[in-house]
Amino acid sequence: MSFRFYQEIGKPTGQVATSLLDFCSKLASAQSLQLQASLVFHMKRGDFVMWIKQTLGDRELADKIREISADDHNLAEKLHQTVADRIKELKEATIEYSIIPEDRNPPMYVELAH
Repeated sequence: MSFRFYQEIGKPTGQVATSLLDFCSKLASAQSLQLQASLVFHMKRGDFVMWIKQTLGDRELADKIREISADDHNLAEKLHQTVADRIKELKEATIEYSIIPEDRNPPMYVELAH
């Protein structure tokens, strides 16, 4: 399920994130005042935390996002860095767990939640 950005209730921005990678990309390009206002709106409501925890199934990232203040002057940058760091962490874990064990056949793979 995708995340739809709103400036306020009933006022969508038109931006939609369809995955964690897409969400990270949207955060990286959050230059407009409209999207920055949307980030504050969603942070104050806990929308990002709920979407990440319930839809994407990543409780660890949700907890990290919860720790960021909606009033932080660098909100977009902090959100982006937190999400980008988590994506890197998940990619490294995927590589680590996708190595073929010597004593098993077939190999085991770990899939990331989309």
